[in-house]
Amino acid sequence: MSGCTLRTFGWQFVICALLICRSDFAVAQKKAGAAKFAVDLVTLDSGKRLRGAFAGVNADGVVSMAMQREWLKETRPEMYAKVTQNETADAKDALTELRTRIQNWLDEKPESNALVTFLEVELERVDGQLAKLNEARENAGTSQFVMLKFPRRKAKYSFAQPPENRRIAMLAWRERFEDVETREAADLEKQLRDQGIDPTAEKPDLADRLPATRQDDTEWAARRAIIEFELSGKLEFQGIGKALVRTDAGAAKVGLEQLLPELLPQLLQDQLGGQLAELLREPGVRPQPVAAASIPDFRGAIREAERAQAKGFRATTVVLNLQRKQANVETRFVAKLPDGKWELIWSHKAVGDPSKPRPDIQRQIENDPQIAEALKLAKSVGLGAGGQLQTAMNFGAATMEAQKAADQEFFRFLDRYVQHLDGPSLTWAADKSAKK
Repeated sequence: MSGCTLRTFGWQFVICALLICRSDFAVAQKKAGAAKFAVDLVTLDSGKRLRGAFAGVNADGVVSMAMQREWLKETRPEMYAKVTQNETADAKDALTELRTRIQNWLDEKPESNALVTFLEVELERVDGQLAKLNEARENAGTSQFVMLKFPRRKAKYSFAQPPENRRIAMLAWRERFEDVETREAADLEKQLRDQGIDPTAEKPDLADRLPATRQDDTEWAARRAIIEFELSGKLEFQGIGKALVRTDAGAAKVGLEQLLPELLPQLLQDQLGGQLAELLREPGVRPQPVAAASIPDFRGAIREAERAQAKGFRATTVVLNLQRKQANVETRFVAKLPDGKWELIWSHKAVGDPSKPRPDIQRQIENDPQIAEALKLAKSVGLGAGGQLQTAMNFGAATMEAQKAADQEFFRFLDRYVQHLDGPSLTWAADKSAKK
């Protein structure tokens, strides 16, 4: 997948300049010394302490926490017995349901060959897992991890590790180090490096080491939206301020003059902005902005998604804060749920500092033919004086860098959920409904 192109986004920021997971549960209360470990920690109101990895909180406030099977069995045998009581039967139910969903999806005859191939491979994988379970004796769980669930209100204390510590724990679990739950992150990191594993470069994926669990219709719909976005054609929107326009391969041509009314007021007076807009006007029919309401109001984008019969879309927006000297790029993924409601299921904000020198990016901007023409026109109407032009380039470069960081996080999000159809758990805050 490619990021937003220089031509579709970069020059808009130059003119604009002329003219910033964890859940509440994850950051709730921190226990002294917890940050030295690699695993997430929680103390229940019963006094029992758990060590593992938070996997999310659903809309009903139920926390999912992955823990190594052997650790839970040894340290909390009563909890282990309860969570594994019907493990094999539950796994069979989950896989059977998943198999039905995959087959129904294939029966819809998707037009994307990539999607069909993915579904066929997943169907074969699920059939293999079911065959193994059918051959196993009852409750003969073999997955490295089990998934423990408990009400959020039962957590007296909790601490979620930062990404760098979490990555160390995941890698240590992947390599099956001993006592990962009780060792300090620095100790585990040293062992990893001694074995030639760089914790900053590796991206562990342990989804296949979790037991199969059922997905409700809401989670399945969101997961399906992600898969279809990746394999059946991407529906993407970009915007600055209140303007939101479609920018993927199926979009109509977008004229610069559409965005100028949102961009110019930040640094230019209305009179000068009108002059520049007229100079830069492009011929031909102008498509209307998809959305013109306050972010995150995606009503126009939702209408476009409905017309395209898409189940999800990405929207990337930019807000330049001249007073704080920030270029804020936020990218979001919105999915349609079974009740017809569209919800924001993931988002990430990246912040660029325009005071930081970025000569390479500035040269990239200046060398683009369309941007060069825009700069030429800007200078012709006197916009180069008083450092305005340099301010423009600084904000443009900062925005491009923030956009790249936002893109990278989005690609990580996609990569996490396009490997398999049964994991990892997909949860999001319940109050992220997209206005419709």
